[in-house]
Amino acid sequence: MNPIEVITLSKTQLEVLLEESAERAIRKMTDGQAQWMQRPAAATYLGIDAGTLDKYTMRDGIPYHTPSNSKLKLYNKIDLDAWGRGETWK
Repeated sequence: MNPIEVITLSKTQLEVLLEESAERAIRKMTDGQAQWMQRPAAATYLGIDAGTLDKYTMRDGIPYHTPSNSKLKLYNKIDLDAWGRGETWK
């Protein structure tokens, strides 16, 4: 096991580090939020067919969005990635 290394940062260095970290987190969030996919693209993204996606959506509760007055199912990449990691919603 590697020993823990303690470092000392000035207030300015810490502020820069925190600001850069926050900017990276915001970029990741906003990049992921814009990644909506229709059913066929979501199935392809997961490497399964659309019928299997429908079954997983019903059984595992993969979240999707249906716009008003539409039957279209839109899946968010963040939700699909979470499902792939074993996170489920009921």
